[in-house]
Amino acid sequence: QFMANTDEDTKKEYLKSIDAPHFFDKMLTKLLVHQPDDPVQFFVSFVKDTQAGKDTGIDGEYTPKLMEDTVYVRKHNVTGIVNEWLEDLLKERPSDPLSYHVKWLEEHKAKK
Repeated sequence: QFMANTDEDTKKEYLKSIDAPHFFDKMLTKLLVHQPDDPVQFFVSFVKDTQAGKDTGIDGEYTPKLMEDTVYVRKHNVTGIVNEWLEDLLKERPSDPLSYHVKWLEEHKAKK
């Protein structure tokens, strides 16, 4: 039976079309490995390295450190930042997401 696309389906399709699930997973895993003092600056560097075609993978295996990772994520409001970032990304739906990410992150840093 045919069903019209819902807004949720459209959002999911957009995120898949720009490979957002893989991009954010890779970036957040690397963030947790390094746990920098300034996660937003880390995100900017990650996006710029991705734009430049540099390898942004992690060295070796990532082993979650549940307590340590949770404390880090809460201390730096990582979930709040990423949720706001994704909401804005889905509102804008830019054709060049990497440039959009850099612009959004720079504006986010300026607001802090």
